[in-house]
Amino acid sequence: KPEDTTETSDAYMVIDVAYNPDVLQAAEKNQVEKNQLIQMAMKCIEEKFQFTLSHSYHITKFRIKGSIQRMKQNLMGIQTDSIDLREKMRRELTLGQIRSSTMSNPDHFPQLLLRKDQVSGKAVCLIEEISSTEIQVEIKIPAYELKIVHDHNEKPLKTELKVELPGINSVSLCDLSVS
Repeated sequence: KPEDTTETSDAYMVIDVAYNPDVLQAAEKNQVEKNQLIQMAMKCIEEKFQFTLSHSYHITKFRIKGSIQRMKQNLMGIQTDSIDLREKMRRELTLGQIRSSTMSNPDHFPQLLLRKDQVSGKAVCLIEEISSTEIQVEIKIPAYELKIVHDHNEKPLKTELKVELPGINSVSLCDLSVS
């Protein structure tokens, strides 16, 4: 259950997410797994509470927002008196307010939460994927040379493949997979 909270002048909503400790420990060592856990939690929150969340996030140096006691109470289902801040959350921040708050405190990123019914279905995307059929580029076949190197007994030792890719000047531009 989302819990509205205030600290100083900030208003925010806290939603507890619990993972198996072994999963969390493995994710601490692997950044990809850590990102996947965060994205899964965000998707679950969006679906369960009908929120639209910004998928950009910033991991702060402190661990939790609020007290461990409050988190335990929420996880165990104990009801506590909480201040209802839904009215404060409904008021929209102006662009100037967002800009001034991020300028004064660069570590603070205001999150805008919109219910799914508030988001228009015909929103124009900022980034549009253009299919390759729209771009008329002549595909050049790479020049290659296949060579089998033999040992002193004329048994095949290794296979060498040299490929010249048009427009590629550095190996760092290539994503190579050999199987």
